[in-house]
Amino acid sequence: LNAKYSNSAVDYYENYNDNTQYQLSPFLHYTTFPNITFDLRVNIENVRDKYVYAERTFWGDEFFKHRGFYDVAKIDYRIKYFSIKLGRDYHMPGIYFYENLLFSRYNYPYDQIAIEFKNKYFTLSTYYLSPNTVSGDDTVFQRHINGHRLTINLGDGYIAL
Repeated sequence: LNAKYSNSAVDYYENYNDNTQYQLSPFLHYTTFPNITFDLRVNIENVRDKYVYAERTFWGDEFFKHRGFYDVAKIDYRIKYFSIKLGRDYHMPGIYFYENLLFSRYNYPYDQIAIEFKNKYFTLSTYYLSPNTVSGDDTVFQRHINGHRLTINLGDGYIAL
């Protein structure tokens, strides 16, 4: 079980002018059988009052001047040439570059299903992501992202389509 305390902004987009800021993040990583892992991480923090970026709003639950959400809650199954991930996690395709056109390290985690077939020469993956809902003009929009990726290994690098 790990936890952290910080008296500063959590990341670049979550800057606040409040005097007191804290965040507690208990984390659980558990392996059953050699191929199945469970990961769970929740964030608990005090409610922020003075957003530096007014367009940023919190998307979790608030209770007694505290708020919280599941940051990671996933099950992974991995064998030599196949893996599947179910649950909430961050989606960073490729070799985990911090920034790319579609997915940023500042994104929220997604509810997702990700499947991957992999060998020495190529990787074929598919994913379904469910971002948070967006409201506008008295309408709630459920958003979905589905993608496929073929990666060809070149030894010192790769090509991804």
